[in-house]
This record gives sequence, structure tokens and C-alpha cells, in this order.
Amino acid sequence: ATWFSNPDVAIERTYRRADGAIVWVAAFGSRGDKSFHLFEHTPDTCYPLDGWAIDRFGTASVALRGGPRPLTVNQGVATHQGDGTRMVFLYFYLWDQPGRASRDGVLSLRIAAPVTRDPDATLAMLSGDFLPRLFDTTLAWRRF
Repeated sequence: ATWFSNPDVAIERTYRRADGAIVWVAAFGSRGDKSFHLFEHTPDTCYPLDGWAIDRFGTASVALRGGPRPLTVNQGVATHQGDGTRMVFLYFYLWDQPGRASRDGVLSLRIAAPVTRDPDATLAMLSGDFLPRLFDTTLAWRRF
């Protein structure tokens, strides 16, 4: 409520995979002016305020089962400064229409998991297995 100005959509779920891995999924969505709060409060800017150090951050292309192009996501690795636990995270934005008008709404999807072996294996699980189960295709679209 505080950071996202009471978003129109707020969904948080915890999943446990058959192999025991835990995955956290959060979706926040808004329309109009308050949708800009979704871009202000991203994991790479807000996690450090909660005691996490961002060890690695960048973008990645995630191949999906179908569609003309991969899905580009922001991804990172973070270490909690208090207890040394590590996690990885992915996030990206979804719009209902190609015009990407904030008045029509935008959804921020965030996927994270604790690191159990090494960060690259956990990122591979999220981007190679978990995310393609949520989205199996992308639409043809070019920025310009």
C-alpha cells in the first residue's frame, strides 16, 4: 500500500517445486498516474533498503516454448547483509496493449528464489523452467 500507492492488483504466492526449491511470485498492477510507482520501486533499488546487497544485475533473454522472440527480463543476485543468505530475482512489465499507455494499466511481475546451490543454477531454474511455465509465447513486437 505504501510503496505502490494501493495498487489495483496485488498478488503474492509461494511455490514449492517437486525438487523442494521455493519460488516467490509477486504481481503488482495499476492504471493511470499511480502506475509509475511500479517503475520506482524495483528489486534492484528497493532490496538494498531492506538489507540486501545487489551482487549482480543485468538483463537476460529468456527463451519460451513458442513465439517469435525471447522474453527480456531484468535479473539479479542479492546477498542479505545480516545473515548472508542469497537469492536471485527476475522482473519485467506486462501491458495489455502494444501502445503501453499507463492510463490503461501495467503489471510488474517479480519472481525470486533463495539460492540453494549456486546463483547461476537458481537463475537457470527460474528462467529455463519456472518462467516458461507461466508464459509459453511472446507476441511479435518491435520498439521502433
